[in-house]
Amino acid sequence: MHNKKSIYELEFDCLSEAKATELVEKYFASEQIHLIYYVEPKLALTDLSEEEISLIQSAKLVMAIQTELYEDLQSAKENYSRIVKGMELLRIIITSLKKKKEKSIILSSSKEEYEAFVKYFHLEKELCKNVIVAQIKETDMDGFINDINMDVTPIVFSLVQHEIQMEFIQNYVDKLDAKMVVMLGDSLEYMKKSEKRLHKVLRALRIGKKHYNLSK
Repeated sequence: MHNKKSIYELEFDCLSEAKATELVEKYFASEQIHLIYYVEPKLALTDLSEEEISLIQSAKLVMAIQTELYEDLQSAKENYSRIVKGMELLRIIITSLKKKKEKSIILSSSKEEYEAFVKYFHLEKELCKNVIVAQIKETDMDGFINDINMDVTPIVFSLVQHEIQMEFIQNYVDKLDAKMVVMLGDSLEYMKKSEKRLHKVLRALRIGKKHYNLSK
């Protein structure tokens, strides 16, 4: 078991790095589907409907990525110094995916969005399939689900907007044979910007330290 903390009626998961790695490996080995939901930064938690809260809470893991929410969650930690951030969990999932040479499907709003995702995480295109949601007609959705299941795809990443993700959870997730569905929405862009800012700070600190040592 791991800690959870409620914020605005949503229960967020608080994971150590070791626990996050353990769960990801467990999900990959399981025959059941595991939904991981990233709460998008633009989502006003106080405006969520009861139905939306219920759908999000149906996920195995609910991740917070906004700095202020993450800081609130830090207070729920127990026997470890910090909880993993959203991008760290995503990298644990993708690292395991690469090691296993498993396939993935990326639901996106455009081909450019898909290609940016593949490039950022250095994924092998041969093991990735892009599905542009706008091109799937309602009458084709069952065929789309069948394609995923026939392709033996253990993981689906979703980059589409909140409303579409809610519909997908409600109507289609349970029909998938995938092992993990990672609902990112627009969270990825937020996390990428945060990661770039952190890299700039660390680089500045390294340069400053090197300059200080030379000055001495």
